Amino acid sequence: MKESILFRSAEELREWFRKNHKSAPGLWIRLKYEPEENELTQEEALRIALCFGWVDDRIKRIDDTFYRKKFIPRREGSPWSDEHKMIVRDLEEKGLLEKAGQEAVAQAKLDGSWNSSSNSPATDAMLEQFTAVLRPHEPAFTNFLRLPPASQRTYAINYCTAKREDTRARRLSAIIEKLSTDAVPRNASQKKR
Repeated sequence: MKESILFRSAEELREWFRKNHKSAPGLWIRLKYEPEENELTQEEALRIALCFGWVDDRIKRIDDTFYRKKFIPRREGSPWSDEHKMIVRDLEEKGLLEKAGQEAVAQAKLDGSWNSSSNSPATDAMLEQFTAVLRPHEPAFTNFLRLPPASQRTYAINYCTAKREDTRARRLSAIIEKLSTDAVPRNASQKKR
């Protein structure tokens, strides 16, 4: 599963999911930072994955043009982000949610994970605060906006949980340096100073 696949279109990816969504443990998709008009985007890939009860996971840089994004079957009991719920509702309304996606939603509503959002108000407030602080720092800000929501929250929490101003300043400096090279945070529990 370490190899990433470059899908030429959304339909090509949808066909892969039709054939493999029940049996594959995961999928790395190769995507462009700046896709051409008819090329698969990260947003399209996520929508298709959700149709089959899968979710987006890790992201890794390949080079200046490509990165790879991992998709995995949604684990039973894992909380649903507000973003994913919104996308799924849209897919349902348009009749695009496949049987596997419908089953994942039904299971989440049954076990309560549909209502236990992974977005807490505190995290949303931190994300808003951090975004405002980072906005003047290019290219870090643009690279930050390209990250998946979980990575954005990781950076925001890391910055906002600093108790002292000097610690916050050090963290911001380190984050700007990392984001200026498209770096993704290693994990959500970065060491606090």
